[in-house]
Amino acid sequence: MPQVEFAYNNFVNQTTGTTPFELVYGLKLKIPTDVTHLPLPQKVSETGVDFATFMSSLHKEVKSKMAEQVVKDIAQVNKNRRELHFKEGDLVLIRV
Repeated sequence: MPQVEFAYNNFVNQTTGTTPFELVYGLKLKIPTDVTHLPLPQKVSETGVDFATFMSSLHKEVKSKMAEQVVKDIAQVNKNRRELHFKEGDLVLIRV
């Protein structure tokens, strides 16, 4: 089960464009296949203030991507909807 959780949290979400790990911790998680190339070490920030600024900008970016996705979802759902007009005295069925 831990491997499934790791795989899920390291998978890029279509809506946010980032992984859950990146959203929570602010960095891309290194996995064994990443180490084989031995990239130069990268630091996200030098101070806590820089890190907080980075996380704030990341959350704003994700929020805007999620809002864009909501607009796309609404447009997709509305393709099959039709506008109905009722007149006084029409019988309607209401599901609660």
